[in-house]
Amino acid sequence: MKTSVPKNKVFLQILFCFLLLPTVSYTSGILKGKIVDATTAEPLPAANVQILGTTKGASTDADGNFNIKKLLPGLYTVRASMIGYRTETLSEVRIRDGETTELEFRLVETAIEFDPIVVLAGKSRQRLDQAAVSISVVTSKDIERRNPTNLIEALEAAPGVHFIGNQINIRGSTGYTFGAGNKVLLLLDGVPVYASDTGEFNWDMLPPLDIEQIEVLKGAGSTLWGASALGGVVNVITKNPSPEGKLLFSWSAGKYDEPYYDEWNWSGQNQSHYTREDVSFSKQFGSLGMRISAGRLMSTGYRELGDMKQYNLTAKFDYRFPNSIKWTGYVAYSDIHKGFFVQWKGQNDPYEVDESNLDNYADTDQITIYTKVAIPFSSRFALNIRGSLVRTLMGNQFGSGNDFNPAMGQGFEIQADYIPHINHTITSGIQFQHDAGSTKYFGDHTGSFIGLYLQDEWRMRHNLRMTTGLRYDRYQLIGDAREDLFSPRFGVNWQPWTTTSVRASVGSGFRAATIVERFLELSVMNFKIKSNPDIKAESSWAFDVGLRQYITKNWNVDV
Repeated sequence: MKTSVPKNKVFLQILFCFLLLPTVSYTSGILKGKIVDATTAEPLPAANVQILGTTKGASTDADGNFNIKKLLPGLYTVRASMIGYRTETLSEVRIRDGETTELEFRLVETAIEFDPIVVLAGKSRQRLDQAAVSISVVTSKDIERRNPTNLIEALEAAPGVHFIGNQINIRGSTGYTFGAGNKVLLLLDGVPVYASDTGEFNWDMLPPLDIEQIEVLKGAGSTLWGASALGGVVNVITKNPSPEGKLLFSWSAGKYDEPYYDEWNWSGQNQSHYTREDVSFSKQFGSLGMRISAGRLMSTGYRELGDMKQYNLTAKFDYRFPNSIKWTGYVAYSDIHKGFFVQWKGQNDPYEVDESNLDNYADTDQITIYTKVAIPFSSRFALNIRGSLVRTLMGNQFGSGNDFNPAMGQGFEIQADYIPHINHTITSGIQFQHDAGSTKYFGDHTGSFIGLYLQDEWRMRHNLRMTTGLRYDRYQLIGDAREDLFSPRFGVNWQPWTTTSVRASVGSGFRAATIVERFLELSVMNFKIKSNPDIKAESSWAFDVGLRQYITKNWNVDV
């Protein structure tokens, strides 16, 4: 009697063997060590250690210790980094079979981050001066110095970035679209967080106290990051749980000046002010890390309908399994009630609105959730899997009552990192996104896109890196025509001297029209919005040449 094996089981067996193949190794060694402050010799907890040319890395514990297992014998380059300290690299670190190699890093504190580690350039960690594209970084120390009340104020110091209202502009490439999507992609720890119906960002979704650093990629970035990365990408990286227990509290208050002319003093008395309070607790409990934050912002604004009340609650958890697998979960909730200033009353009353518009208040209720699993199968192959949900509910917009239903955006991504050679890194993956939204103004619509991407970074020489990539996306609104989009990219980074880094890149970006742009029908005061269901995706090309020159240890120039 013959038996047959179902085809789906055969496929799963083959897939399992394929994933298992890179993990097969018969010999291995261990790298352990300690990272301390060069001046005080105090241990540095939560510092990062990365073995270049592999997928292996670790973070230090409360005593500054790190431990990396299952390394193939050979010579490696090891890099240690931490916010507020200069990055240090040790070359020709030898790992022997069955032995433990010990290192000590002594990091020097610095007020300025010259070479921070970024992920926007290639969906993997690399030094800023080795990227082929132009990236600016706003660190947690920068944020502390500026004491911002939201992400917009934190980003305003980044070169080439400015805002029109609450819409971001990078190098003037993105323009302004009133409530109909941005041409820059906003990421939270690498996860898209735009509203699925309007494409808008909630710049108040988390307190500034939670931010580790903000990375800004200038120019088209769709090759790796997909839709909406037309003019650039902003990646907000949140702080990880700290090894030791840490309680942080932040309080700030401010007062607006009186109007320049007495006739503009619409309130009769100057009571314009704001206050913000944030508190967070972070601690590592064995293999489980936890960080919980809460915040409140109250502002009267400096004009009519400028008042707001905002509440934030965030939580981040991670768990490290014995086999180096890491799980991360994050949730952010924000509740915002604020006035919606659309048009002034007149040129003689610039801070007032017409009496018929005094009920223009917008309520935003948003929850963002993501979960990630990082699986290092071997020192040369790793998978990163993530799922996400962004739920956005708006109500009372333009005084129209509760006519908005929750917009739901669900995402899923699998990313594979393969290092066939120490000078060769291949990043590939598949991303799926499903968006849905409905109101009485544009009906009930859903859309989705699926994207496949591949990027190859080749270090041709010790001072020359070449990056090539391509992404294919298929976007479709349910019941509507499909759009096929291709986003290529090419870049070079050359370091002719240790103090000089030259970069050049060309890449493509795209942004599919949002549900609101296609179907919204609405009249607001003197504005009339009409639907355009046949609108196509817009695309862009970005050409970039840059130079980064180090003058001294404390001075550099980036053009």
